[in-house]
Amino acid sequence: MIMETFIGFMVLFGLALGVLMTFGTVIVIVYSLYDILANQRGKMEPIEQITWIVVVLFFNILGALTYLLIVKIGDIRLTEKSEERRLDELEELADLRDREAITKEEYEQLKSEIINNKDEKTS
Repeated sequence: MIMETFIGFMVLFGLALGVLMTFGTVIVIVYSLYDILANQRGKMEPIEQITWIVVVLFFNILGALTYLLIVKIGDIRLTEKSEERRLDELEELADLRDREAITKEEYEQLKSEIINNKDEKTS
């Protein structure tokens, strides 16, 4: 009697774990496909989008995780580098202003262009 109850419990546990894993896999795949089709439009070439869609659909969870690791982490690193580059540009601009190579009006205009460029990229 105890052994049958234990086996029944293990079967139910196995089924529940399988359902949770399947649900998690579906969520990751759907998110990856959504990201490829919606968020990467204009950032990726169409052939690259098609390739990632095939990889995600063919390799399921492995393809989706590969996509997320390569593309999303790459996006984070590119954003960090562009922030560093923008700060460097602002420092150079301030240096030009301090050396009076440009006027204060030119400085303010160029500074606002750099800052507005940042806002366009983040939106």
